Amino acid sequence: MLALCAIMTAACGGKGGEKNASVKADKQPDKQDVVVARIGKRTITAGQVAEALSRQNSFTQMRFNSLARKKAFLEKLVRFEVLVAEAEKRGLQNHPDVLRRKKRAMVEILMKKLNKELVSFDDVKEAEIKARYERDAAKYRQPRRLRGALLLLPSEAEAKKVLAELATQKNKPRFFGTLCKERNTHPLLKKRAGNLGFFSKDCKTNTPRSFRASVANPKDTKAQRVPKALCEAVFGLSKAGDVAGPLKLDKSVYGAGWALVMRSGELAPLNRPYQLVRDRIKNQLFHEKRFKAVTGYAEKLKAQAKITIDDKALAAVKRPGPTMPKLPGMPAPMRPVHKRPRPKGK
Repeated sequence: MLALCAIMTAACGGKGGEKNASVKADKQPDKQDVVVARIGKRTITAGQVAEALSRQNSFTQMRFNSLARKKAFLEKLVRFEVLVAEAEKRGLQNHPDVLRRKKRAMVEILMKKLNKELVSFDDVKEAEIKARYERDAAKYRQPRRLRGALLLLPSEAEAKKVLAELATQKNKPRFFGTLCKERNTHPLLKKRAGNLGFFSKDCKTNTPRSFRASVANPKDTKAQRVPKALCEAVFGLSKAGDVAGPLKLDKSVYGAGWALVMRSGELAPLNRPYQLVRDRIKNQLFHEKRFKAVTGYAEKLKAQAKITIDDKALAAVKRPGPTMPKLPGMPAPMRPVHKRPRPKGK
């Protein structure tokens, strides 16, 4: 086609010839619209082949380098179109599964369009990003934190006995963790192997609120601190694996008992400046805005639609029963094992 256009351009001289050549060039079909195969009334264009190839893995695309390979790939597209024609001939275009998948595909395409139309990345303003950074400052600016493990025992004598046992152990953290699982007098401390979580020098902790409230003080549902005595004891230890105690605890803190507390971990101070996390926050806000906009658009469509619900009919809908898993086929009978006769004398 290009060669023919070049010949026509060369044959037409003068300005008029150039004008006529440009008009004819405008009328040339796009390369993507060139038909590469015909199956009855159906056609496959070069653009469709390229689009189908773009959905393949890189290995398949690399093999698309010769006419033979291209024909082999085109054969698959032809086979697909033949099967589509047969499916339409049988009226399967109106099958419930086909219609359901068609609806799902339309909704997916609509959602992609709404995501682009309703909110853009530039809609997230600098003031919003800074406000979110300040709101979540605890994520980006945190002091040095230590982690503690607590072993609560019923008597001082037992606590001193455990300290003596620890002095003979090569792996103190593992031995102490085992004791926390087995001998803690508080059930939740035993369940968590005595783990108090990480906490700063002002005793603020990130341990789950439900655990803090039920262990430290059952009446305080907003407890966000470890007991001061334990906090000071852990920060008074020089390195991980060191143990402080015995400490006498009253009933208001983990119940009555004698405590041994180990320094079991450390987190360095965290300070992430605004410019370091700005793009991440902006991306988060963009997704939140887009989700809110799309959800609001759907709710608006629902409000405009005439929707009626038959509660009686809905209540009569029965949940489908559980389907029994298909059992694998019975294995073929095992062949009898024939032992080789041993040579005489062995």
